[in-house]
Amino acid sequence: MYYTEIVLNPAHRRTTAILQDVYNQHRFIMSGFKKYSAEALGRVLYRIEMTDDGRLSIIIQSFVSPTYETDLARIRAILSINTKEVLFSGRSEPVLSNGMAYRFRLRANTVITRDGKRIGLIHEKALRDWFERRAAAMGVSLHGYDVMDEGYIRGSKDGKEIMLKIARFDGLLVIKDGSKFTDKFIDGFGHAKGFGCGLISLARV
Repeated sequence: MYYTEIVLNPAHRRTTAILQDVYNQHRFIMSGFKKYSAEALGRVLYRIEMTDDGRLSIIIQSFVSPTYETDLARIRAILSINTKEVLFSGRSEPVLSNGMAYRFRLRANTVITRDGKRIGLIHEKALRDWFERRAAAMGVSLHGYDVMDEGYIRGSKDGKEIMLKIARFDGLLVIKDGSKFTDKFIDGFGHAKGFGCGLISLARV
C-alpha cells in the first residue's frame, strides 16, 4: 500500500481552482494513475486538509504508486510530492487485529437516504448518531471523538452539479472485528469516495 502527500501553495490560483470544484480535485488526483488499468488500480482514497503548521495537504492512499507528470511538479501551486510504501506485517495489505487501539481521522459524506434521495445531516447529534451506527457496523468501538461540520463541497461534471455534505471525525477507536475493519480501511467509509471522502487515517496508540 502506498501513501502520497501532495503539499500545495494555498495562495496560488491553481490551488484555488482545485479547491473550488470537487470534480477538479478528482481529476487532479487521478492524473497520477493514468498508466494503470481499472483492475490494476483498485481503490484510490484521498483527503484534503490544512496541517498544524499551515500547509495545505492532499493525502492519497492507493495500492499502486502514482506517477505525476514532471510539469506538474514544476507548477508553483505544488510545493512537494512524496510517496512512500507502507507494509503491514510484511504484507502489502493492512492487517488490523482485534484489540488494537488507534487515533483516527475521517472525512465523510454524512448523508442519509430518504424517499430515494440523499439528505445531508447538519446538527451535531445527528452527525454523532450517524457516525456511531456506522462505526459499530465496521467493527470498532469509539472511545471519545470530536466532530467538525465542514458544510458542503461543490463541483460540476458534464454540466451537472455535484454537492456533497461533509463532516470530519477525529478520535480514538479500538478494533473489535479486524476483518470487517480491514475491509472498510481498504475500500473506504461511506459515499463519495472518489471525491475526497472515506479515507481513514490511523496512528497506533
